Amino acid sequence: MVSSIAILASALPLAAAWGLDGHGAVATIAGFRLTPEARKAHDAIMGEGVRLADYASWPDYAAFEGPEDVTSVWGWSGALHHADTQDCHFVYSRDCKDDLCVAGGLKNYTQRVVDESLPLSERQTAMKFVVHLMADIHQPLHGGNLSDSTGIYTNVKIEFANFVTTNLHFVWDFSLLDQWEMDRYAGDYIMQREDVPQRDRTRFWSSIVESIGKKLQKGGEYAVQVESWLSDCEHDFDQCLNDMVDLDAQLSCTLAYTNVDGTPVVEGSVLPREYYDTRIATVEEQIAKGGVRLAWLLNTILPSSSSTTAAPTTATTTLLPFDCTETDKACAMEVPGSYCKYWLDEPTCFGTSTPCSC
Repeated sequence: MVSSIAILASALPLAAAWGLDGHGAVATIAGFRLTPEARKAHDAIMGEGVRLADYASWPDYAAFEGPEDVTSVWGWSGALHHADTQDCHFVYSRDCKDDLCVAGGLKNYTQRVVDESLPLSERQTAMKFVVHLMADIHQPLHGGNLSDSTGIYTNVKIEFANFVTTNLHFVWDFSLLDQWEMDRYAGDYIMQREDVPQRDRTRFWSSIVESIGKKLQKGGEYAVQVESWLSDCEHDFDQCLNDMVDLDAQLSCTLAYTNVDGTPVVEGSVLPREYYDTRIATVEEQIAKGGVRLAWLLNTILPSSSSTTAAPTTATTTLLPFDCTETDKACAMEVPGSYCKYWLDEPTCFGTSTPCSC
C-alpha cells in the first residue's frame, strides 16, 4: 500500500540540506569529536573503519535521488528532512503532525539506533538518519516557510557561485557552500550538483572542516560557545531539537527571505554577491553546531547501548527491548517504513496517529 505521504514526498523537488559537502563536513567534524567508546559502539553497528561521512547523504539518495525501487520505499521520509513553519517560529504540534518533520525524525531515529531488539539493518538505517538529520536541522531553510515549501517554490537569480536562476532552498543547500569552496579551489572546483555521482568529495569539504576546526580549538571563535550549544540538549533533548528548528525559522526570516537591502526575497529576486558575503558566517557556524551536537549525541547514547538497556526518561534515549516485529509490519502497511513508537504513554505508528502496542 502506497501512502499519500509517500506520493507527496516524491512529487516535491529535492531538498537536501547543505548538499554533499555540508553533510560531509558535519559528519567529519562529529567523527573527530567521538569518544573511543562511542567510536567502538558506532563501528559495531556500521562496520569498523566506516566514516560517518561515508553514509551522511544516504537519506537524500533514498528519498529523492535513488532509483524507483529505492524511492518507492523511502519517498515518504522526505518529510523528515525539514519542517514547514509559519510566522518565523516552529510549533511542534502545528508544524510536525504525526512526527513528520526533522525534529520528529531525529527523536524517533535516536530511539531506534540504540534499540538492541531491532535487527542490525534497522539500527544501521537509524544511524544514517541520525547523522543526516542532525545536519538538516541546522540548515535555516529546513525550518522555512510553509507558504513556499521552505523556499523550494521561490525562484531567484544568484550573482555568485554559478550565476544561475534556481530556487531559494537550493541556494542554501548548495550555492552558498559552492561559492565558499570556489574561493579556495579557484579553477579546480566542481559544483556539488555538477559532479559525477558517488565521487568522493572529501578534498572539497575538508576545507570547511579545517576552517571550523580552527575555530573550535582553544582560543578559537567557537570554542567558548560550545558549552552553550550543548547545555539545553543535556537538560531536555526533545525541547532542544524543537529550539533548533525554531532558530531555523527565525534565521530563514532574517537572512534567507530578506535581501541585503532589507527587502523581502520573492519570486524573481536577484541575490547579489553581498548576499553570500553576509550569510556565509552563519552557514559556517550552523555547520559547526551540527557537528558538535551530533558528536555529543552519539557520545551520549552509544556507550549506554548494551545487552541490557534502561527504561526511557525525558533525558535519555535508551529503551527496553520489546519485540515489536509484527506490530512494526502492521504499521508499515499503512506508511512504508513506519514502526510502533512503543515508548510513548499512548503508542502510535510513526507518521500516523494509528494506535499500536508491542
